[in-house]
Amino acid sequence: MPTYVTEVLSVGRVNRSKRRLVEIVLWDGGIGRLEISGEPGAHGYHWKTTGGDARPFHWDEAARCWARVDEPDG
Repeated sequence: MPTYVTEVLSVGRVNRSKRRLVEIVLWDGGIGRLEISGEPGAHGYHWKTTGGDARPFHWDEAARCWARVDEPDG
């Protein structure tokens, strides 16, 4: 399975914190921001997509590619 990341734009650390912020370009051109916090081996992750298509995505095994998930209306 190929990665959904095509480019890492930046990696930084929040002052006086163990949190790291990573900005990446997704396979479809969207920009993702990943916040990693906690001790090694027990990390917590918070994910946000900015700009473009903000729908969640998953690996579509049948199509053998990453795909956005259509959310139900309402």
